[in-house]
This record gives sequence, structure tokens and C-alpha cells, in this order.
Amino acid sequence: MTSEPKATPQRPAPSVADREPLFSGGFATFCVLAAFFMASQFLRVSNAVVAKELIRDLNLSAAEFGMLGSGFFYAFAVMQIPLGWALDRFETRKILLILPFSSVVGLAVFSLADGFALAFLGRLLCGIGMSVVMMGTFKIFSLRYAPYHFATLSGIMVSVGTVGNMLAATPLVLLTDLVGWRRGFLIIGAGIAILSIGSYRLLRQSNQDAPFSSETDAPQPLSFRKGFHTLVHTPTFWQ
Repeated sequence: MTSEPKATPQRPAPSVADREPLFSGGFATFCVLAAFFMASQFLRVSNAVVAKELIRDLNLSAAEFGMLGSGFFYAFAVMQIPLGWALDRFETRKILLILPFSSVVGLAVFSLADGFALAFLGRLLCGIGMSVVMMGTFKIFSLRYAPYHFATLSGIMVSVGTVGNMLAATPLVLLTDLVGWRRGFLIIGAGIAILSIGSYRLLRQSNQDAPFSSETDAPQPLSFRKGFHTLVHTPTFWQ
């Protein structure tokens, strides 16, 4: 008869007086990550604001316009599993530098498109680039910030990030009225490129300086099969 494994005792949460500040991992870093989420939210809904211009200039049917909007989400969803694998094995800051440049390229392709095919390709590339934003941010929160602030930081990030939805409304209309939708999306792409480079510079930190954890001293990741098996056989997962 096998005995049940003993539960590992959890360390008590530190008192309020002993807690690290909310932005102990860096306020500037948090702002850059929130700006990434704003960009992601912006790109999700930006097509709707310039619908008339897109349909006219790209000669789109109603079905093609609908497909154009969904291209972002198709790529975003498909990328999540390989992205999780990559975040477990490579430096998050490098992924946050490299992958969003797919959105930069996508916005350039989208801006230069003369029909549905290129515009759809541009939207796919935007979805690939923004797929890293949320999971990459959560990974950085777990490494750089106090663990007992994780939920608070995540909530603030999502709240601030939804400003991107508002920026994709009247501000985007004003921008496209001023410079046109093609140049407008090129400007947005340049902003995302600056964010990517800024995030890499802010996250460039030696392992000794990392306040709570580091990616090099993390436990060796399990294979997908073992990890999935462990997950579904953990009772608390189903509670």
C-alpha cells in the first residue's frame, strides 16, 4: 500500500511592512510592457475604424474584409503553444525584441498592400508579433517582480493596456485623416519597433541583479508530454 505524498508546506506571505514595493522590478519596465499590450489591443480592432478606406482602396468584398480582421486572431491563437515552449527555453527579453518585429513587417506589408492577399499576410504577421505580449509579460512579472504582487500587476497591465482599444477609435481616425491610413499604420509600426528595442534595453540585466529569480537558474523544464501529464494529474488543477 503506497502512502500519499505529503503536501509541500507553503511559506506564509510576508507582512505588509516586509513586502517589496509594487514596482520593485522596475516601473519603466512595467510601462514598456503595458505599452506592448496597448499596441496589441490597438491592432486587434484597428481595421474597423478604417473599414471604408480599406474596402475602397483594396477593393474588398464583405467576406474578405471580415477575413482580414480575423487574420490577426488566427495567427495569435496558433502561436500560443510554440510561444510557450520558447518562453520556457529562451530569454524572454530576446523574444520580446525579435517577435514583435513581425508586427512591424506586417504593418509595412499591410500599408503597401494593393489587394486582399497582401493585406491578409500583413494581418497574419501582426498577429504573430503580438502573440508574445501577454505571456511574455506574465513571464517577466514572475521573474522580476515580487510574487505576491503578480495578480495586482497583471490587473493593472490589462486595465492600462485596454487604452489601446480607445486609441484605435477617434485618435486613429484623426491620424488617418491627417496622413492617410497607409502612412498611419507605418507610423504605428515604427512605434512598435521602438518599444521592442526599449524593452530589450530595460530588461538587459545580469542574473545577480535579478531581484527574485532568473531564467538561467530556473528548474529544467519538463517535456511537453511530461508537463501535460503532470498538469492533468494534479488534483488542484480541476478544483
